[in-house]
Amino acid sequence: MEYLIYAGVIIASMFFLLLPFLYGSAQVNFFQELDPVKKRAADQEQNIKDDIESTKLALRDLDMENKIGKIANEDYEILKDELLEEWKSSENQFKQIKRK
Repeated sequence: MEYLIYAGVIIASMFFLLLPFLYGSAQVNFFQELDPVKKRAADQEQNIKDDIESTKLALRDLDMENKIGKIANEDYEILKDELLEEWKSSENQFKQIKRK
């Protein structure tokens, strides 16, 4: 009797391991995310976070270049306003995604 149980467990585990070979790995991915909409939202959220970080870095670099005299003050103010507007826009997009 116990040999039948052992044989059943072995056959079931072999079937589980052979599923990707029988049906293709794309169809038998037990660990893939079930909801692609959530995945897209997470990707979009990460992209906006990356945009915010790159804008912060650009502002830091712009500040440094102004301090060493590489950029004129008029140009600095224009570029700074553009970057701050971009940052504000990205923050608003991030807040909208978080509300959903």
